[in-house]
Amino acid sequence: MPPKGGLLFPCRQPSEKMTQAQTPPSRFQQLKLHYERNEHAFDIAAFIGGFLFDIAMLGVLSVFYAGLVRWKIRLRGAISAR
Repeated sequence: MPPKGGLLFPCRQPSEKMTQAQTPPSRFQQLKLHYERNEHAFDIAAFIGGFLFDIAMLGVLSVFYAGLVRWKIRLRGAISAR
């Protein structure tokens, strides 16, 4: 008969956790636990995502600014033609 206790056969004492039915964690608690386990990967993803967001927004803003400049040039031409 193998000995009780040790690494292969740990002795367990009944506790409140083992005797009471546990409620499953909420969705928020699950997400928080997942974040805590993978915090380093989330930080790297947020850093890279920030760069990608900046690249995308600079493209959108440059197109918007170019259109705004063209509109002002047309407006100045219309005013000076009067």
